[in-house]
Amino acid sequence: MNTEFPIDYRWARANGLERMTPWYFLEYSEGEFANRVYEKEKKEGLPVATFARRQDCDDFAGFEISEGKITDTVVYFHPSFQSKGNDYLVNARFEDFWKFMTEVVIPDTKDWADEINLEHLDD
Repeated sequence: MNTEFPIDYRWARANGLERMTPWYFLEYSEGEFANRVYEKEKKEGLPVATFARRQDCDDFAGFEISEGKITDTVVYFHPSFQSKGNDYLVNARFEDFWKFMTEVVIPDTKDWADEINLEHLDD
């Protein structure tokens, strides 16, 4: 399998994007356990290569894999960690990394920042 992530994601990582709290980005090997859980729980669809995780819950994001190649399509999922099919595994699909960032990660980051006490950021 070609384990090369899409260029948009690689560009963001090469330019220093490691996290946007509450989301953080994973190396390929770090997402392998989530890939296996996704494969066990999915009822249909393609496997994924997980690249992101939300730190405060079990939300993950992965690129779909088709014919042994990682595609641009992002699957946003929440596994139950049961060894059976999960009707609620997939929260959403996005056409690419930037669509996922603008519709999920940036709003989550804004909500997270709005909830913290900004006075303590300089401590």
